[in-house]
Amino acid sequence: MESAPPLRVAFAGAFAARLEAPVRSHLDVPCDVIVDDERGIVSRLADVDVLVTMAFTPEMAAACRRLKLVQVPAPVSIGSSGRRYRPVRTWPTLTVTTWASPNT
Repeated sequence: MESAPPLRVAFAGAFAARLEAPVRSHLDVPCDVIVDDERGIVSRLADVDVLVTMAFTPEMAAACRRLKLVQVPAPVSIGSSGRRYRPVRTWPTLTVTTWASPNT
């Protein structure tokens, strides 16, 4: 029986790269983690499931075949529900969200 490929998470850019270690410490599933700048990541996006970046360019979009989530690490207002994740835009197979750190 063939096993499913591991989850692949990519961090693109200097700011997103700073989040790699804290995010990795919370992962409880096996996954491959890739860190690169916004240009260098493009050639590595074909098999990425999750992309953490401040900028999602048309070149990135064209390179993605498996992408399911683009996480934009930007402050958002925390309402009475206490939710820290807020969908910004959803397509049939891709969700773009913003993320607020616990300190915001």
